[in-house]
Amino acid sequence: GDLFGDQLGALCERALRLEVGGDVFLDAADLASGATSSCLRSVDGDLSLTGATDLPDLLGLAGLESVGGELRIEQADGLLTLRGLETLSAVGGGFIVRDNLSLRSIAGPGLFAGEVDVDVVVAHNPSLVSLDGFKAVDGFGGSLRVVGNERLVSLDALQAVVSVQGDLQIAHNPALASVVGLGALQWVQGSLSLDDNDVLASLVGLERLVGVRW
Repeated sequence: GDLFGDQLGALCERALRLEVGGDVFLDAADLASGATSSCLRSVDGDLSLTGATDLPDLLGLAGLESVGGELRIEQADGLLTLRGLETLSAVGGGFIVRDNLSLRSIAGPGLFAGEVDVDVVVAHNPSLVSLDGFKAVDGFGGSLRVVGNERLVSLDALQAVVSVQGDLQIAHNPALASVVGLGALQWVQGSLSLDDNDVLASLVGLERLVGVRW
């Protein structure tokens, strides 16, 4: 069944390894208060982390290996980094990082290596300046949406990405001045959108792109 954050800490006091068959709903306040969820290894459904707290990282989830559905990290306004998700190697339904006021870095998840097989959304994180967590990614098996990140200045962390099997949307990032970081990109299986990036004046960096499909 489903599990909530106030139950998880107590379970981890008694278990070394916890596998959840349903969804897990975590309020960031549960982790910020010192509660640990480090026994959590897998979630068959969705894992949702929300809450405006002083939680700076995700070390309370160290040990998480897989999420069968979506992993959503939203409105955790004290969160600075995704550090703590290094053992996460599989997500089945999408990775969404959205509306986190103080988030500066998406580095951390072990999932971000080689080809990422799910849709990834990085949206409306006003303190995010780079996509450093994607440095080891060479392709996306789903869509990649990078939208509305006010301080994002560079796509350099995407320099190894050769293909995107879904849509590629880079939009509403007002400080983004260059797409040179997409220099290895050759193929977008879905649509390519580069809309409303206010200071983006050139498409230099897309010279290797040979195919886009709708």
